Amino acid sequence: MGERFEMSFRNIEFRAWCYIMLPCTIAALLVVWYTDYRYQYFGPVIVLLGWVIYYGWRYVHRKKRKEERSRS
Repeated sequence: MGERFEMSFRNIEFRAWCYIMLPCTIAALLVVWYTDYRYQYFGPVIVLLGWVIYYGWRYVHRKKRKEERSRS
C-alpha cells in the first residue's frame, strides 16, 4: 500500500495544490462571472492549466524524492 496522504500544510503536495489550484479556481470563477459569454471558455482553460502545472510539479517532485531515497 502507498503512503498515507496527510491533508495539512506540513505536506508539501497539499501546500502546492493550495498555492496553485485555489487561485486558478478563483480566477476561473471570476472570468466566468464577469466576462462576456463568448469568453467564458477561458474559465475551464485556467483550471486545466492549473491542473497541468500542479501534476507536472508533482511528477518532478516525486521523481526527485525517489532518486534521493535510492541514493541513501
